[in-house]
Amino acid sequence: PALEGGQAHAWADALACTAAPPALLVGLNDLAVLPYTSGTTGLPKGCMHLHKSIMHNAVASSLWGNGAADNVTLAVVPMFHITGMVSVMHAAIYMGATLLVMPRWDRDLAGRLISRYKVTTWTNIPTMVIDLLASPNFAQYDLSSLAYIGGGGAAMPQAVAQRLLEHYGLRYAEGYGLTETAAPSPTKIKGFLHSFTKVSSAVTGSAASGVSRAWVARSNPAQYTWPRRASCAPITVPSPHTP
Repeated sequence: PALEGGQAHAWADALACTAAPPALLVGLNDLAVLPYTSGTTGLPKGCMHLHKSIMHNAVASSLWGNGAADNVTLAVVPMFHITGMVSVMHAAIYMGATLLVMPRWDRDLAGRLISRYKVTTWTNIPTMVIDLLASPNFAQYDLSSLAYIGGGGAAMPQAVAQRLLEHYGLRYAEGYGLTETAAPSPTKIKGFLHSFTKVSSAVTGSAASGVSRAWVARSNPAQYTWPRRASCAPITVPSPHTP
């Protein structure tokens, strides 16, 4: 395929290339990605994440999730969102795990993929689980390979979580994450609470200004861009760790 302003190469040719790699021009403190929030509290906000913050969260997701190279991960949550990009895609690449990518949600395709490829890790939103369990073909699928299942975006109904526990011995891990933190903040596994990040109580602003900021204290400083109320021009808000 043609690529405007660049070149496209076949994957096989790229693997066979023996040329020396180009010089590395970026470092840990350089901007890596600029994901946008959903705009729940107003206009979507661009979050400036550095290479070190994204790398930190890819490694942390792997360690907290007991990840390993023999993991088989079903990737179905959007990769333009933090969960799909960092906790699923980046973490799997970091571990050298197998990643099965679904371009869009299809409950029966998901059931077939889990059964055929013995998926061990599945991060999702609860409605996907509910939809899969409601499939008239569900009895044909083998979910016994799953060692981890979890997600966020909505609350997991207790009855569904109980069904997963009773039939498969799986405790659904509910996570709450922020685009601003580039990762889950707390993760709840029915009866347990794991903290990925520590949210500080430093909240500034007032109802009159319509501005509030909640800082997340962690080992990977991030910067956030917040659109001004009168325009879309962003302002840069450094993390508390930034001098």
